Parts: sequence; structure tokens; C-alpha cells
Amino acid sequence: MIEFNESTHTYTSDGAKVPSVSTIINDLLGSDYSNIDPFYANRGTAVHKAIELYLSGSLDKGSLDEHVSPYFEAFLKFEKETDFVVEEAELRIFSQRLWFAGTLDLIGTIGGKKYLLDIKTGSKQKWHNLQTAGYAIGYGDEEIKRGCIYVKKNETYQLQPHLSKTDFMVFESMTVVFNKRGDFK
Repeated sequence: MIEFNESTHTYTSDGAKVPSVSTIINDLLGSDYSNIDPFYANRGTAVHKAIELYLSGSLDKGSLDEHVSPYFEAFLKFEKETDFVVEEAELRIFSQRLWFAGTLDLIGTIGGKKYLLDIKTGSKQKWHNLQTAGYAIGYGDEEIKRGCIYVKKNETYQLQPHLSKTDFMVFESMTVVFNKRGDFK
């Protein structure tokens, strides 16, 4: 069983700390987000929260901040144009075998096919495909279609599929290396 502490953004299982998909990727790829303006991180979090509330039927659209609204509208456009039907949102995943956890954004269907999708408010990064592979492994379905929805300030979106099967091998290898180091605290 996986537990998540929202205030510290940490995962634990039976009291033991479990690294997240993002922690593993950022650590091994040497990503440093310390210089990013907190405005952008907060906006991304707010967009995710707005979509989560919308999908649960509890969003007051009138309460959306002017900096969040265009990205939310882009998501609505994606939903309408693709006939996306959500099955799960903000789903916690955990792989005891590989010892990692995470929270995937969306599981749903497009044209009768099941998709695992991550919502992004920023630019494309080369590691996004590894992130969705990690989520798919933790979800227990490496055959699921994966990708990112890049929502934009101009109320448009781009759906970017992640098609490479080698993403799974790479992410699994990264997880093994990360955990073998044993310095995660």
C-alpha cells in the first residue's frame, strides 16, 4: 500500500520512503529546477487542480484565475475534439518490485482505445516519454497508449504520443540504478 503526504510531496510504504517517478528521472538526468520562477510551477499545479476538480464535477469555472483559465480551456478543447472519456484522474501508482511511486494525471479512452496521459503546461522535454513509461509500469499496463497533452496559453493543445517500447526498459534501468545507490532519504 502506498501513502502520499501532499505537504512534503513524498510517498511511503509501511513507513519506508519511496522515490517518485519524477525524483528518479530528475536525479539521474541531472535536472535542476531550482532557478524556475515559482509562478510557473504554481500555475501548472493550479491548472492540474482545476482539471481534477472539473473531472470530479466540483469546479466553479468562475473561480479560475486569469493565468489558469486559458490552459483549462485548452484542456476542454482537447476533451471535446478527441471525445476523451476519463476513467481515472490523479491516480496514485506504486511498483513494489521496482520500488517507486507516482501520481499519473489521466487514464481514459479516445476512440475506444485506452490512454495514459500526462498534462503539461510547459514545453516538451525529452524525458516526458520516460515519465509516462514509469506511470504505465506502476499502473501495471505496458500495452496502454501513452502520451502528453501540452496545453497552451493561447487555448490550444497538442497531443504528443509516446510510442517507443524502449522507454520501459530505460525507465526500469534508471529505477534500478537509482535504488541500488541507496542514498535516497
